[in-house]
Amino acid sequence: MPKTDRLEIRPIELADVPALLAIISDSRREYGIADRGVELLEPADRALFATYQRQRSLYFVALSGGEVVGGAGVAPLSGADPLTCELQRMYLRADARGRGIGHALLQQCLAAARQFLYVRCYLETISQMHGALEFYGRHGFRELEAPLGRTGHGHNDRWMMRGLRASTREIVCGGAGYGGSSGQALGSGEGVLKVRTCRPISTDQDAENDRW
Repeated sequence: MPKTDRLEIRPIELADVPALLAIISDSRREYGIADRGVELLEPADRALFATYQRQRSLYFVALSGGEVVGGAGVAPLSGADPLTCELQRMYLRADARGRGIGHALLQQCLAAARQFLYVRCYLETISQMHGALEFYGRHGFRELEAPLGRTGHGHNDRWMMRGLRASTREIVCGGAGYGGSSGQALGSGEGVLKVRTCRPISTDQDAENDRW
């Protein structure tokens, strides 16, 4: 794909799912996930759109030249405290790597996590994904000695975490290229915190020469 292609990052749509599943399965095959006795696609992958319609969850899709080239999302970390989210299903098509698209996706995910009032972001991966480990390290993630929560992914052998800035005030979309739309509420009654979901954005591709 030409470097002049315009990059769009937006929330997932139902029509994106087939292309995303192909990218996820191809990437997992590339890195030998199947060799660990794991199905390339899990039930939650096949229900990708529905999975990220839940509270405090959001999945972003990257499009270059109008084609889906990758995605990444955030959701509550299962079995952990409510202030910890998990970065999930961050995958790029092989020909979309090294062009700053991963950087753009990650920045959107971290911005969304802050809007959902998480204060830390956790992820899991495998040792074979050397490029991903380097990428996460450059973006503030630090390795842990043991897993957190209950992700159900016993095949993962690398665990990382980074902190997020949080606010106790109402958070308004902005500053990260977002525009506000309908809101989600955390809590109930007096003092409820409203966290806005966001409409799609378009940006020129990040010039940073990331592996991802």
